[in-house]
Amino acid sequence: MNLTKEESITKDTIVAARQIQDFLWGGINDGAGFEEFRRMLRKRLAKLDQINFENPYWKTEARKRLLQLAAISIQVMGRLDDPEFKGSNLHEFAQPITEQA
Repeated sequence: MNLTKEESITKDTIVAARQIQDFLWGGINDGAGFEEFRRMLRKRLAKLDQINFENPYWKTEARKRLLQLAAISIQVMGRLDDPEFKGSNLHEFAQPITEQA
C-alpha cells in the first residue's frame, strides 16, 4: 500500500505517540474504563486552554498535548469492542466540555 507523504507522517506520528504513552504508562490503563479515558481527554483539553502564547515554546506544548489526545483516542478506539471495557464512576473532570461564549 502506497501512502502519501501526509499519510505516512500521520501513521508515524500516531505510532510514535502510542509507543511513548505505552512506555510512560505501561499497563496502568489496561483496567481503565471509558470514564477514565474521558477524564484523561478533558485534562489534556484543559491543558490546551492553559497554553500561554507569550511563551516562545507554546507550539511545542501544543504539539505535546495534541499528540497525547491522539494517542489516548487511538487507545480507546482499540478498546471499544472489548466486552470488558466499561464505564466507571470517576468524578474529576466529570463536567462535559461546553462551548464558551
